Amino acid sequence: MQGTCDIDVRFFPPPPELEGCFTTFYRAIFTVADGDRVRDHLQPEWGNLRFFFG
Repeated sequence: MQGTCDIDVRFFPPPPELEGCFTTFYRAIFTVADGDRVRDHLQPEWGNLRFFFG
């Protein structure tokens, strides 16, 4: 059985002093039922920083 996944993604511009270093920042929140999993595939050139809580 496939579970469902709700995704909330928001993009933010970098602060002015970092505009030359970053194009955008984003935050993604994945909400899944207990026991379900999420797989993601980022493009190889994309950098990312992930924070996990809980």
